[in-house]
Amino acid sequence: MRDSLQNGLDAGLSDAEKQDLEAMIKAFKNETRDDDGQTPPASSAEDMTAVKDQIARLGAIISRMNRRMDAFYQALLLMHQKTEITGRQISEIAEVLDERLKS
Repeated sequence: MRDSLQNGLDAGLSDAEKQDLEAMIKAFKNETRDDDGQTPPASSAEDMTAVKDQIARLGAIISRMNRRMDAFYQALLLMHQKTEITGRQISEIAEVLDERLKS
């Protein structure tokens, strides 16, 4: 199964590309084996603080974008309503003109 999967993944790759890919995979596997998942508490606390700060900044950005999009939506809604009213008025004028031309 692994050979058929590996052959399918290698399709279209040159020998140099295959070797580069294999080297990157081996390096990645070695890095993940070396990392046992244990980080010192101080580093973990700093990481958590940094993540919290980033989430707060992203939340503020999303909030600003939401307010802007709400205003944009309201403007589009008003433009649509105006277009609908104008379309009805034009239709009514066309009907009146048709009636006058027929009489």
